[in-house]
Parts: sequence; C-alpha cells; structure tokens
Amino acid sequence: MRSYELMLVLAPDSAIDSLEKQESLVKKLVGDVDIHIQEVTSLGKKQLAYPIQKHKDGIYILVQLEASSLNISVIEKQARLGTDVIRYLLIAKN
Repeated sequence: MRSYELMLVLAPDSAIDSLEKQESLVKKLVGDVDIHIQEVTSLGKKQLAYPIQKHKDGIYILVQLEASSLNISVIEKQARLGTDVIRYLLIAKN
C-alpha cells in the first residue's frame, strides 16, 4: 500500500461544518474499498484564487491515507461525483 494525500475543496454553503461531518464525508467518498485513513485535517474556510462553479470561498480538507493503486480510481470517481466537492487533488507521497 502507498501513502496518498487528498485535498478536498467543499462548497462553502454545504452543511459540513464540524470535523465529524467532514470525516463522515471522507468515509463516504472512500466507500467500502480497502483504504486506511490516517488523518483528516480541516483547514477551514478560505477564499479561492478564482471562482469555481460560482463559489468565491471553499472549505479545505486534507486527508492522509494509505491505499493500493487499484483503489485510487474509486476515490477519484467518488470525488468527481460528490455533490459538495467543488475541486479535489490526489497525490502520492514519497
């Protein structure tokens, strides 16, 4: 299993304000695949450099996880289809 970092930018008007709700969103994105979530860090609401989907602000969440390369496509698909997610970035850590 490799280590990955997932940065999520959520819509500011979403009802996901507490860390518990953010962790449940991440677990929902991950689904039932074999992925170990190490840490979920909320970076808070920040102003975006440019509007994304007519939003000027976003709630940033940093997730550190371990997964096999076969399960990464599942995470990316769920992040793309997530209604509260306006942008995501998934990178492999060395």
